[in-house]
Amino acid sequence: MSTKPRIAALLILMIIVMVAACVPIFDQDLQPSNTRTPFAEEFMLTVTARAGLQAGSGDDLATQYAQATALSQDVTAQAETEQAAFAATAEAMLPVLQELPLYGVNPLDGQVAWLHNPFDLDLDGYMQYGYANDYPEILAGDFALAADITWDTKAGSSTCGYYFRSDGNKDKPNQFMVSISRFANGTLTFSALVDGNITNTQAFYPRGKDKSFDWLNGSTNRLVVVARGNLIEFFTNGIKIGQVDITKPPPSTLQLPAFPQMPSDASEAQIAEYQAQVAQYAQIYEQMQSDLLEAQRNYNNDKIATFTDGFLGFMSMSEYGLTKCQFNNAWLFLIGRPPSPTPNLTWTRTPTRTATPTPKAPLATWTPTNTRIPSSTITPLPTDPSGTATSVCATSQAMGTPCP
Repeated sequence: MSTKPRIAALLILMIIVMVAACVPIFDQDLQPSNTRTPFAEEFMLTVTARAGLQAGSGDDLATQYAQATALSQDVTAQAETEQAAFAATAEAMLPVLQELPLYGVNPLDGQVAWLHNPFDLDLDGYMQYGYANDYPEILAGDFALAADITWDTKAGSSTCGYYFRSDGNKDKPNQFMVSISRFANGTLTFSALVDGNITNTQAFYPRGKDKSFDWLNGSTNRLVVVARGNLIEFFTNGIKIGQVDITKPPPSTLQLPAFPQMPSDASEAQIAEYQAQVAQYAQIYEQMQSDLLEAQRNYNNDKIATFTDGFLGFMSMSEYGLTKCQFNNAWLFLIGRPPSPTPNLTWTRTPTRTATPTPKAPLATWTPTNTRIPSSTITPLPTDPSGTATSVCATSQAMGTPCP
């Protein structure tokens, strides 16, 4: 047999096989099947019959048939895998679409960008920061971002939360942040950084509206941020806590957080815990006052107005000691973007994981300072049950730590 007829026969065989292999992709039910249809069997018999019209040995035909069968099976298996993956993704996105109306977001006005795998951000030390996002390539301007946050922090001022609309500058970032901490029975803080300097900060106390908010170590709270244009809204456990217009300057005064209460008939252990809370309260409140004064000096509306899009992800900050933030059931919904025909298939982990925290030098504006704050800008600290004003130095010494 000459070479040319055999090549021609092989080419014809491959073309027919490719046509046959495409059938399971375009003519398939929603439920995948591992059983070849009679139509597919007939097609394969036709392939063999046509190849048999060409001269050649039975071994050649058997080899060609085996190759054609293997190719058809591979293509069919790939189609079934893609079909099952798409169905799994659609099923996973359904709870997100059902949850969005709780936050005033139309599930038809956008798309689910990703569903994030659970992860931890663990820090240990003074003024350390951790960041994470398995999908850093996805930018967002208007969005809804949600996660269940479980915490274990030594310092009540250590935080877990999100950064967004960031320019990605690690040294002098321009970005917004929303975080929660255990301070004062639970605190939610909004912050804006311009060139690494704090230019806006506002504090909210979730338990005033969300009675289910749990500030104790080991507890879990769901934190949701919805950003639309100049308006940033905050929710905990499905309850709206507050909102910020990014074009407005920081407040003139700091809302006074709840003061620790001495339990009635307190034991020695409870008295020690109360004293620790009082000491921590005074230190953190003074730092919050200092941050507010700094933000008032640095406020730059022209620069903040440019924060309309950027990177986003998860973050944690350790004031001192151990800080552990665990994120679960996290998702990102992009508002105003039509669904993509090829959505991110988040049932597989991407190789761009950045969850390992990298300690960095503290931001200058977040480092506790001993700079005296003008008395006209400071709200006096509350008094303890004895009627004596709480001294930061006295409470620190009572805990065996140096005066700040």
